[in-house]
Amino acid sequence: MLAWLLSSSLGYVVKPAAFLFTAGAVYHGLWRAFNRFVARQLRRPSGAIGTATAAFYSLYYGAGSAELLASLLSLPPGAVVLDACAGPGTCVGALLKRLAALARHDKSSAPRPSLLLLDWSETILETCKEDSCKDIPAGVDVSFHCANATSTPFSAQSVDAAILYQAVEYFPEPGALPQLLAEMFRVLRPGGTLAIGLASPMALLELQHFQAGVIQGVNRAIGSNEVAEAAEKVGFECPEVHLAEPDSDADPPIPLPCTMLLLVKPT
Repeated sequence: MLAWLLSSSLGYVVKPAAFLFTAGAVYHGLWRAFNRFVARQLRRPSGAIGTATAAFYSLYYGAGSAELLASLLSLPPGAVVLDACAGPGTCVGALLKRLAALARHDKSSAPRPSLLLLDWSETILETCKEDSCKDIPAGVDVSFHCANATSTPFSAQSVDAAILYQAVEYFPEPGALPQLLAEMFRVLRPGGTLAIGLASPMALLELQHFQAGVIQGVNRAIGSNEVAEAAEKVGFECPEVHLAEPDSDADPPIPLPCTMLLLVKPT
């Protein structure tokens, strides 16, 4: 009788515990799979979700600080400019404006200025093409390239200027930042400039807190000091640092604070 009571009692305890353990394992497995899916979409958007992600990036980052960042670049006649993580085209308008000015005022025999738009998401590139490149100025060439910015298809010393806007944070793997900067150094001509726009430390801290509880592996906080140290190691000269504060009255508005670095490849 006692043995039967004990076995019955254990059954009431063990079965629910086993059920809860199995349900918990399934829940955590599904949650990890969801995290991986969302992380992939945020880092390399695709399909309908990728289109929505591109729209989010356009609204979140805004074109105001992108325009300030583009103004830092030094552009010679016939400049070839690389937007190495073009995304939905946040910097495209500002870059096309500068290249169009070159095309209008350059009366020499220099080649036509050109803009190379690179991203490793075909969906994002298509969004960039449809939304940001509808009106390409006369005298400016634009081309689209789907590749990782750490390994671009461009020849060494083939680019006069490059831009990375709100991009380096999306290379969180160990060694990815030096690899990215080394690739930019490789494709730039001597004297070429690289402008980098970083999210503010507070925005990065908020992003880290969000991802710690929800989505992990998308990006990481990368400050200007870390970028400057890595850039000097691959050969860039000491950077200039500029700050852009939020300004809703600017045209276009600046929604977020942005730290901007200007790097130069020595001649």
